[in-house]
Amino acid sequence: MGEAANNMLGHTFGKVVNVFIALQLVATISGYLWVGSRLTQAFAKENKLWKSLSVSNKKRIPVRAIFIHAVIASLIILTGSFKEIFVYTSFILQLFASLAISTAYFIRKDQRKIFKSNLFYVFPTVFLLFSVYILYFTLLHNPKESIIGLGIVALGVVLYWIDRKLTENKI
Repeated sequence: MGEAANNMLGHTFGKVVNVFIALQLVATISGYLWVGSRLTQAFAKENKLWKSLSVSNKKRIPVRAIFIHAVIASLIILTGSFKEIFVYTSFILQLFASLAISTAYFIRKDQRKIFKSNLFYVFPTVFLLFSVYILYFTLLHNPKESIIGLGIVALGVVLYWIDRKLTENKI
């Protein structure tokens, strides 16, 4: 975006755009840290493997969850370039958006609240067609980053499975 602003409107305007992009990124990271740590804390209360992350301090701030988020973010920043991180996180987000939208095919007609027509399936189908194309294109042109993203998802699945096994043994 900053490059485009540089090329179209000059170096000064490009710097202004870069400042706004940086501010937006800081605001986004702050929001993710604020919300993400609380989601982690709530999740940790129900899962044995992560129980230690459910602790709050006296002011009900999930300090351990914030700390682990900061450590993970630091590791991510230290292990890849901006492009690599952007591509594999985008790939993962696109994959999960596709999985979320695909659940529309499992909603029965009598359960739909707003759109009861059979045309209901047009919108998720169009989204999924574009999404599959984006995932395919990303995998084809950025296989390393796509595989890193899939590896992160696979690690999450393995950790979830371990947690389920620990929870079953507890009961």
